[in-house]
Amino acid sequence: MPESLVQAKIETMMEDGQILYQQLISLIGMVFDNRYQLTDLLDVGGQGVLYIAEDSQSPHTPILMKIPLREYHRSAYLTAEKINASRLGLQWEAHILDRFAGTIFPEFYDYFLQINPLHDTWWNTTVEAEDPFLVLEFIQGQTLDDLIGSWHQVQQRDFHTLEDTARNISTDILSLFENLWTAKPGFLYTDLRPQNIMIASVTDRRGKENWQRRRHRDPEKLNRFAPCRIDTVVRLIDAGSVVPTNPWKDRGWPHHLAYVPPEYYSLYEKGDALPWPNPDFVLYTLGKTMWQFLAGKEPVPGQDPEFDQAIWGSYSDEMVGGIKALIELRNQSFDEVRKNNPLGFKNTVTR
Repeated sequence: MPESLVQAKIETMMEDGQILYQQLISLIGMVFDNRYQLTDLLDVGGQGVLYIAEDSQSPHTPILMKIPLREYHRSAYLTAEKINASRLGLQWEAHILDRFAGTIFPEFYDYFLQINPLHDTWWNTTVEAEDPFLVLEFIQGQTLDDLIGSWHQVQQRDFHTLEDTARNISTDILSLFENLWTAKPGFLYTDLRPQNIMIASVTDRRGKENWQRRRHRDPEKLNRFAPCRIDTVVRLIDAGSVVPTNPWKDRGWPHHLAYVPPEYYSLYEKGDALPWPNPDFVLYTLGKTMWQFLAGKEPVPGQDPEFDQAIWGSYSDEMVGGIKALIELRNQSFDEVRKNNPLGFKNTVTR
């Protein structure tokens, strides 16, 4: 994301965001853990600040470094609970990336604790002085949100390619969902939307036949990693949006209101707590995301998508029916979706 857009995003997210932006870019050029030098501020989201970095032990290969996001510029407004929560989010994401290495998530390279220059030392009497730093793969390509804009703005849309792409994306994402669900104690990805799906470029390292996963500093961890997929350009970012099937007692779960089912949105409007997500919720977000990709339109929060527009006549009945099934049906399991094959899902497992 261009730095001007990052700046605008920060200013929208937080009061006095311009000050925070200046603090964040002040880290560019710094070296962490004696090897990772920050080169650019890439993005800021609810779960962290992303920088592009260079690794001195693997030069000329950009990587990502993620640090906690909090109000560094308004330290007096922070609490020990907020600081620890921002750290816990990165710790959880590192755990998920570690456990599900070799899937369509970004590759997990490193995790370490170090003094964060933005962290006010006044808090060190209350919380630990060091912040977590997460190092992961830099996926070069475009988000599905970007592709929606470019593919639907052309004079003659290629509906065949759009449908094939939607099927391939759904196949890989559903395979990941199954992997998460069947792992003990069971997990769900709750924030699926076009901004979190990436289509990697052909120059992406995982698209190269002889690409090998880089080692963690603990070589024993490598032994239990599944082999990395090299046959898909579909990637899913923000592994911090994975939650266990058993609710956390003191933490919420990531989601975007434009993609939640109407029954969830109705509770939100009433000010009620949202129930813990289940497979129905996750499949609904997949259906609504694919609807947006093929329709080229933003979904309406709190409403099921409509299929009466003329554009849906350009897609196969199987595709339209498959998306409708994900959106309209309830009490589905990932296994049932696989068996019913509504979108032509392939019988493959993400490895």
